Amino acid sequence: MSARDDILGRIRAALGSERAQLAARFPAPAQTKGGGASAGPNANAAFASDASFSAASCAARGPAISLGDVDIVTRFVAKAQQVSATCTPIATAADAPAAVDAYLRDAGLAGAPLVVAAALEALPWRMHGALPGALPGVDLRRDGLVSVTPSFAAIAETGSVMCLSSTATPTSLNFVAATHVVLVNRSAIVATIEDAWARVRASVPVLPRAVNVITGPSRTADVEQTVQVGVHGPQRVLVLICDDA
Repeated sequence: MSARDDILGRIRAALGSERAQLAARFPAPAQTKGGGASAGPNANAAFASDASFSAASCAARGPAISLGDVDIVTRFVAKAQQVSATCTPIATAADAPAAVDAYLRDAGLAGAPLVVAAALEALPWRMHGALPGALPGVDLRRDGLVSVTPSFAAIAETGSVMCLSSTATPTSLNFVAATHVVLVNRSAIVATIEDAWARVRASVPVLPRAVNVITGPSRTADVEQTVQVGVHGPQRVLVLICDDA
């Protein structure tokens, strides 16, 4: 046996052992009569009950990250601003339409097409010419589009927001607009991404099709290592922090 065969044999053996361990830990989902994987609550049971996601096991991976004496909201705002997001405090969610209107006027975007997630349609958007984001026929590819969505949590460590997909909060609104406005509940701001996932496990019985963790506007340096903003997603992100989003 050559040295090459010996090395490749050890790699195959290691990969085979790892795959067996993963298969035992994460068995294939049950198949429905039509041959597809079951999407019911049982398909998500492993997510909620797997010991590897428990607080105890997370703590065993390393020391918890402490924000020290810094207020968690202050830390979130500072980190979000570092990644070029704009943060604006508002008293209640009902103040969001006026805050969005003021932001767009200050940015020279007055009159930009506005699409609002169905989860927020009860707010007084009509006076601002908003379109319901969940209805078919709304063109989400319009130039200069502004989308408004709620968030599930916000992460102080990185200045990120976590958004869960649903019929009332379609993922498309997080990425296709030139300007993404996100409502964040002050009480939903947590220290770390582990804390955000703990909130998901505690309050979401069945995982949504998508969980997006968004950190500032879209940016890439794929071309000549030159950072460009807004190539693959929003050019601007406005975070509205309120008490009852």
